This record gives sequence, C-alpha cells and structure tokens, in this order.
Amino acid sequence: MATTSELEALLKRVEKARAPTRDLDLAIIRTVLPTAVVLRHNEDTGADEPYTHWKPTSSLDACQALQEQVLPMWSWSVQHRSGERGPYAVARVARVDGDDVHGFDAVRDTAPLALLAAILTALIAKNGEQL
Repeated sequence: MATTSELEALLKRVEKARAPTRDLDLAIIRTVLPTAVVLRHNEDTGADEPYTHWKPTSSLDACQALQEQVLPMWSWSVQHRSGERGPYAVARVARVDGDDVHGFDAVRDTAPLALLAAILTALIAKNGEQL
C-alpha cells in the first residue's frame, strides 16, 4: 500500500489537473495499483517504458474499477452540476459500517478527476485510520 505522503502528493496533482493526462494516469496506477503497470517497448527510442492500460483521469469506468480494487465494498456517486464557473462534477465515496457512514467528497472540473480525488482522500484517511 502507498504511504500517506505518496497519496497526498498524488492528490495534489489530481487537484491541479484540469484535463486527463497519461502521465497522471501512470502516476496514479503506479502508486495505488502497481501490478497494473507493465513495460512497453518504445520503437522510437528503443527503450522499454512503464505503461498502463488504465486511464482513470479520462474514464469514469476506469475510476470505478480502480475504486473497487483499492476500496472494496465502498459505494461511489458522481453528479454533474453547472454554476457560475461553468460545469463541474461532485464525487463521493462512502463506506457504511453499521450505523456509521464514512464519506469523502471532492469537486473537480471532470467526473473522473472528482472521483479520483475522493478515492485518494479516502485512502489517505484509511492510511491514518481516520475511519
């Protein structure tokens, strides 16, 4: 499992992101699901480079699959909203434990980035046992 400081650094990158990027996809998967990183041969340079087929910054389906891997038995939701600043997304991941609900929310420009921020916030709390 990733350390709290690794997760916090990754969360900062997600919070700064305005659009999907493959570099951020790789950083996310490398940190929270390292077995999903493979080497791919780059024909131009002749080097083998880390690669992942996962695209969580651009795909809500990939975010949901990631959430199921790292926070099993948790629920998630995403809402699209519109406001003065334009369209945005609100995401929540939550775990029900008896009568207690542990939920983590995030607001970002896109649904995948919002869900990623909520997932990372929950993982940070889980690492610190704030659940």
